[in-house]
Amino acid sequence: MDSPNPFFGLHAAVTRQRADGQPGPQGWYPQERIGLLEALQAYTTGPAFTAGMEDHIGMLAPGYLADLIVLERDPFIILADELRDLRPCATMLGGDWVFRGTSG
Repeated sequence: MDSPNPFFGLHAAVTRQRADGQPGPQGWYPQERIGLLEALQAYTTGPAFTAGMEDHIGMLAPGYLADLIVLERDPFIILADELRDLRPCATMLGGDWVFRGTSG
């Protein structure tokens, strides 16, 4: 069973590896890897379009619902192997903060 953790999914899409790093540095079918931007779109604009709600959700834009997470690190500057370890430090749904982590 796949994990519902979206960061495991991002890691798998970009590296073609399981969360434990297997099957090795090249991953399964390395030619099937996608870039991080495309993987993020698979979790944002893609589902919004599939749900027929691409005019209301799936991106940050005027008139769209403000559903977003704030990450502890920038996924575009960390190593691909670190994607699976990302964690949100805040979550906003419909413009309201519903989770704010504590800083250590």
